[in-house]
Amino acid sequence: MKRLLVAVSAIAILTAAPVAAQEVDRVAINGIIDQGLNHSEVMQTAAHLTDRIGGRMTNSPQMREAERWTQQRFRDWGLSNVRAEGFEFGRGWSIVRSSVRMTAPRPIDLRAIPIAWTPSTDGVVSGGVIVAPITSAGQFDQWRGRLRGKIVMITRPDTGSEPTEAPFRRLTDEELAGRIPYVQPLQ
Repeated sequence: MKRLLVAVSAIAILTAAPVAAQEVDRVAINGIIDQGLNHSEVMQTAAHLTDRIGGRMTNSPQMREAERWTQQRFRDWGLSNVRAEGFEFGRGWSIVRSSVRMTAPRPIDLRAIPIAWTPSTDGVVSGGVIVAPITSAGQFDQWRGRLRGKIVMITRPDTGSEPTEAPFRRLTDEELAGRIPYVQPLQ
């Protein structure tokens, strides 16, 4: 994948302007390809940001950690005047932990994701569940007085998306014979 991305980038650079109007610097192009194929840190960088720091909403602690880490990486690579530009946004939010367990009619752990900026609870919350499909502020009035003390689901549970067929299948000999074989182009 990395090699494909570098090759596509090199082709894009070569075809950006008509060849007749410019002289192609093959040494520079080969240097770019060499950097991409043999010295790239894109996968390690992406892995750190996604796997170590993780998802990050605007103004969250994870966003600030990603900013600090990225700024330090830029400095390590020799860039100067590295800084974060401030902007008005408001308060941040992040999930530390979220768990849901149904206790009746049978115990079962459920998967649930809180809506962003939902305040935390002060410990365990128990209550009856009510489905109140609210999609606009105007719909709150029809639920007034019926939600207190309830655990409110604002979307209806769906049936899931279990596939009906296997994602892959083995081709038959006849199907394989009908395929056009790939021929490696001569260099």
